[in-house]
Amino acid sequence: LKQVLTELVYLSKSLYITSNNVNSILGKQKIVNIVSYSENGMNISFNSSKTLHEFNLDLIKLVLDQHNGNQTLTAEQLGISRTTLWRYLNK
Repeated sequence: LKQVLTELVYLSKSLYITSNNVNSILGKQKIVNIVSYSENGMNISFNSSKTLHEFNLDLIKLVLDQHNGNQTLTAEQLGISRTTLWRYLNK
């Protein structure tokens, strides 16, 4: 974010940052979110073009793998019910 704002300030030729400037800068950026899983230090790269359901499913599968397929422990760690977990896995 800091890098984008810095570029916008330099790119702007007036006192205001225009929407054209913002679109130009953001068009160049490849947005990738990194989620750090703190228990084992594993970093997972998520492509920003994924849907919320796909993000959730990736995270659920990661935690499920860490618990060796144990759905009860996975649901507890994620703060969801086993039914919700089951629904995500069966969509």
